[in-house]
Amino acid sequence: MNEKEQIYKSLQEKYSQTELADAILLSDSSVSEDAIKAKEEFVKLRMARKNNLTEKEQLYSNILTLKYNMKSYLSKHQFNSKNTFGDYLRTYLKVVGRTQKRLAEEINIHPSRLSRIIKGKEPVGKSLAYRLEEHSGTLIPAIFWWKIFQLEVEQEIMTAKEERIIEKKHVTKIAYRA
Repeated sequence: MNEKEQIYKSLQEKYSQTELADAILLSDSSVSEDAIKAKEEFVKLRMARKNNLTEKEQLYSNILTLKYNMKSYLSKHQFNSKNTFGDYLRTYLKVVGRTQKRLAEEINIHPSRLSRIIKGKEPVGKSLAYRLEEHSGTLIPAIFWWKIFQLEVEQEIMTAKEERIIEKKHVTKIAYRA
């Protein structure tokens, strides 16, 4: 077992995968032992600070983490089926510690509608994006929620072959044909 693997194994015994991911970048073998020790000390301090956060500070941190994950995804300008609006909304529910029913009550939409939105069975309106922005204390802007949904719509438009065939039948005259 090389030095990196030993360090990682010892850290795994003390911290969860999430804590490690939040706090450390594994060093490469060209880094000095002093740098490795400094990073280990930083991780210890970071974990101690994280463990002493108040509930409100943890919530703030978790919402910001979600926000920056959304921002990173949006900066790629490419749809990923693992990053749907519903997936982000499910994550938001976990972050804020809400059930679907409770969030539906807090943002004043019917629980079954929220469920359909999470499952991708119902489109998102701007009003939901505004409500989610407000619910997050404006930490996650409405435009992030909206753009994530729009990436899904763009993907659907680019890949909807059957729907194109159906809609093509409704066109009675073509203005231009090459």
